[in-house]
Amino acid sequence: MAETGATGTLRAELTNDGSVSDIGTGSSIFGIGQNSFDVTAARGDDLISLVTMLAPSPDWFVGVRDVDLLGVDGWVDRLVLDLGNYDAGTDSGTGFRSPNADTNPAQVISGPRDQAFAQAAAENRFGRVVIERLA
Repeated sequence: MAETGATGTLRAELTNDGSVSDIGTGSSIFGIGQNSFDVTAARGDDLISLVTMLAPSPDWFVGVRDVDLLGVDGWVDRLVLDLGNYDAGTDSGTGFRSPNADTNPAQVISGPRDQAFAQAAAENRFGRVVIERLA
């Protein structure tokens, strides 16, 4: 997912995870833009996670994990979250447009590990997610 945007491996891993109740895949966003999709949540299945690659980066991605949609007083009406920035640890490219340079052995997922990514992340967020409850 982080290197090419392909979701097959990630979907397979999540399918085998008993804590995951549903998996959805959105469409690609090229350049500056936005994507919108509906998610159905139920009590007991009230956490949401999402990730997307940053193209054409070596293996950088953004996302949020286990965002709770159920607050103390019921379903949250609106959340606005900056997407966290991560390095998948699978490619050692040192810049956003670096050619493929497999990391061997692969490293654990972390925050920005190379200077170009750290600098870009410090300058501005890479994305934001808005979660709104529909009436």
